[in-house]
Amino acid sequence: MNTVKRVRRCTICGYRVKTIEAVGDSATEFLMRHRKARREKQKRWWNSLSPEERRAWKKREYTRASARREARETGEPVEQIYIRWGCA
Repeated sequence: MNTVKRVRRCTICGYRVKTIEAVGDSATEFLMRHRKARREKQKRWWNSLSPEERRAWKKREYTRASARREARETGEPVEQIYIRWGCA
């Protein structure tokens, strides 16, 4: 079987994936490998955090999501909501 070694880069995030592909490999298979590699990288990053860092990260993400939701509902800029909440 003919194979080709490639280094591909995601056009959105710039993440690089090294692949060995059979000639005629589809783009769908590449995307599946890319997503799997991203999940594994994210999992390694999450496991490297201490429990305190994980709690802080979750709290920060919850606050960001709440601010974005309120901004959508009120039409007020997210930055103003942060200032009103005392986060800025």
